[in-house]
Amino acid sequence: MTYQVTARRWRPQIFDEVIGQEHVVQTLKNAIEQNRLAQAYLFSGTRGVGKTTTARILAKSLNCAEGVSVSPCGKCDRCTEIIEGNSIDVMEIDGASNNSVDDIRELRENVKYAPAKSRFKIYIIDEVHMLSKSAFNALLKTLEEPPNHIKFIFATTEENKIPETVSSRCQCFEFCYISYKDIIFQLKKISGSDGITIGDESLAVIAKTAEGSMRDAESILDQVVSFAGKEIKRDDIASILGLVGFDNIATFMDKIFEKKPTPLLELFQELVFQGQDFRLFLKELMEYARNLIVLKVSKESKKLISLSSEEIDRLKGQAEKVFLDELHQIFKIISDVELEVKRSSYPVMLVEMALIRLTEIRPFQSIDNIIKSLSQIGKEIESNETDKASKIKEEAPRYENVNDNDSSGDMEKIWERIKIKTKEKRNHLGMFLDSSELVSITDNTVEISFSDRFTLALIQKDENKKILSTTVEEVLNKKIKLLLRETSGRNKKEEEKNEKKSKKQEQTGGIDKEIVQNALNIFGGEVIREE
Repeated sequence: MTYQVTARRWRPQIFDEVIGQEHVVQTLKNAIEQNRLAQAYLFSGTRGVGKTTTARILAKSLNCAEGVSVSPCGKCDRCTEIIEGNSIDVMEIDGASNNSVDDIRELRENVKYAPAKSRFKIYIIDEVHMLSKSAFNALLKTLEEPPNHIKFIFATTEENKIPETVSSRCQCFEFCYISYKDIIFQLKKISGSDGITIGDESLAVIAKTAEGSMRDAESILDQVVSFAGKEIKRDDIASILGLVGFDNIATFMDKIFEKKPTPLLELFQELVFQGQDFRLFLKELMEYARNLIVLKVSKESKKLISLSSEEIDRLKGQAEKVFLDELHQIFKIISDVELEVKRSSYPVMLVEMALIRLTEIRPFQSIDNIIKSLSQIGKEIESNETDKASKIKEEAPRYENVNDNDSSGDMEKIWERIKIKTKEKRNHLGMFLDSSELVSITDNTVEISFSDRFTLALIQKDENKKILSTTVEEVLNKKIKLLLRETSGRNKKEEEKNEKKSKKQEQTGGIDKEIVQNALNIFGGEVIREE
């Protein structure tokens, strides 16, 4: 007896056997029972999800010798002919090889004739999107007003390529991806029937690799059985599918988290030399990063990750060592390079550069933490300024109060004492004195000049002038008359001081080094000077 592949042996023969397409099945069953059948149907969806199978079941339901039914007998001549693909009234046409306008014209001519021995003449056109534009146009009139004995069933994997003029004349059904749960359930059923021993974790790997396609999953199972026999282990599946494997991917992630690019590149080179598909490697690495993210954000991680308890424990150990934002960055980099390698002439180098970038990822700081850190820096700077002022005060020469006879003494020292005492009373007032000059001290008069009108106006306010006058009297130890005036220009000493300050700002970029360094520590940056 000729061997039949699993996908054919286990192909559904009635609606109830169709897996994962309950919304389609229920609608078609109701239409049959209520005699509300459309003249044309459009089945769309990815490969291996049951489009052609459902079309054949619908054809059997309409043409079964026992009558129109949602459960065709599968034993009559009409049913068996449809199953075997040799029914003269149910014609399956490959749209890829019969896509010309002449093929459609021939179909239109045959549509006129009644079915040979069935109720309906049914045309199943697979990959209908491959028809040419002129072929679609030639089909439109027949599709809109077909004879009562005609039914059209179109199947496609690319619904977007179907002209709206065609899809609008059909009843459209979207076949969804089959869930991992449904695929695993069906594979268990098949393996149990065929005497195959395979664990749930291995079945999960097959289901993931199939990407929602039941036919692909059954084909992979056939392939693995041919390789490993009836006793299938997870390593057998990894070998046949060319998977890198959980342990190897975990090692890669360890090197990424340790920020070690050289060992990471060496590991990747080993994979390349072994002939591993590095595109598949990227897919596994991305899935691994996804699992780490799930562990960080979900308490029900075991329901969301199809791995053994030991593997999940290893994932948890890694997840504790890294921030969530780092994992998001890792996933993004891997995802981007996975798209890039498909169109690159140098995919290996692209992957290598991506691996290096993965080792350079640094965690983000939350806005709250940044604000907190900056606030702390501000407090430290304020504290440092206070300490500096105290130090200056301590180191400043102390003078006894001068009397009338001493008024012609060291003007510079007296002026420094006045400024210090003023700052002690009111800091901002003392700062204004930094841009002023003590002009003269006579018997009962002290003259102070200011470089601009704005500062002079502030000092001349009653409260400020009173404080300054009192301070001067305390320093000189006598009653004085305070004269305040504006200078025509800055004195030479002040200009020299400002010139030195400007040069210092040019050298430091005009920014306090301590502030800059603290900011760099927070954001992980560096200062780049332009020549």
